[in-house]
Amino acid sequence: MTEHDRMYGIDPAETDPDLLRKLTPLGDLAGVPPSPEADRCRKAQPARPPGPARPAGSPPPAQPALLLLAAFMLGPLSILLTAAGRGRRERRIFAAAAAAGAAAAAVVWWQAPIRYGPGDLAWLLQLGAIAVSWGAWLAAWSLGIHLASRRCGDGPWSTAGARRPVAAAGTGLLAPGLGLLLTGHPWRTIATVAMVGSALLAALAIRSAGAWWAWHRQCTAPIVTDRQFEIGVAILAALVALGALSWLVSALDAARLTAPPLVMRRAAAANRAPAALLAALLAFSVLYQPAGVAGAFDQATARLADQGFLLLPFWTAAVAAHLDPSVPAYAWRLAQQQDELGRTADADATRQALAERWWQYLDLLYRPSAPGR
Repeated sequence: MTEHDRMYGIDPAETDPDLLRKLTPLGDLAGVPPSPEADRCRKAQPARPPGPARPAGSPPPAQPALLLLAAFMLGPLSILLTAAGRGRRERRIFAAAAAAGAAAAAVVWWQAPIRYGPGDLAWLLQLGAIAVSWGAWLAAWSLGIHLASRRCGDGPWSTAGARRPVAAAGTGLLAPGLGLLLTGHPWRTIATVAMVGSALLAALAIRSAGAWWAWHRQCTAPIVTDRQFEIGVAILAALVALGALSWLVSALDAARLTAPPLVMRRAAAANRAPAALLAALLAFSVLYQPAGVAGAFDQATARLADQGFLLLPFWTAAVAAHLDPSVPAYAWRLAQQQDELGRTADADATRQALAERWWQYLDLLYRPSAPGR
């Protein structure tokens, strides 16, 4: 072999960029280089906004995914994971104060039933301590997540060759906002955590609605009317629903942001989203039992009416009567709640509709049977 003779290795992926794409069903997800036509389509699309800027002079971490996971799991102590957090005294004090507030809330949760007995006062103290500590916890946690994201730059699951849409969605379903954090979107993570945490607090407050109602009657009745209090409880219920929805949307959003720009251009990949939606709708239609849900709302109506509420039992009775009109007790209880609110015309209309709907069955029930049958 002379000095001019050289050996070259030919990669099929370089001679035919679409070869591996045709052989690989996942295409971009497998890291296959796109064809020139795909490059032109990719350049025509708007560029993805850059992730958080890494501080000047700081090298990227060796394991950015582990750093982000630790920041998500440690809560307010995540401020101490980065040099930017440890380098400022006020940030260290902030993290310690948030952690101490969470510890104090845990002590109140444990000691309140022991000191005051398992009653309404202990429950109010527990929920108040959790609400106060949650504000400080969320603020310090948000700062720690932001500093860790700045340290990592773009998310580890947002770079070419490391995109994992399915893993991002699954992670977001297990831990709200974690999938978004690993894709390089810290502010969306913070918003999701805030929504889900607020929804959990609202659920705890709704669970103790009776204790709050008794406290309202004794202390805040001249300031807040009963109607305003019940509307506030309804707003808390809506917040719980929004928190659950934001949890699901964050997981799907993480999968969308992780997917390559061209993955939805292929018919095989684009058809997965409507197919999954259709399967979810079919599963919901098969598994959903409106009679059971209506029974739960009817029980809530009786419980809320016994506690002295007016608007809340009316709303729950209306939902129960709408979900299962085959049970006359639901419509009858709705008419009773309408009478309690002074809506006598609506109550009469509800009873009239109930009588018209059930009179034909009563006529068949009491009609004498024909001879010989």
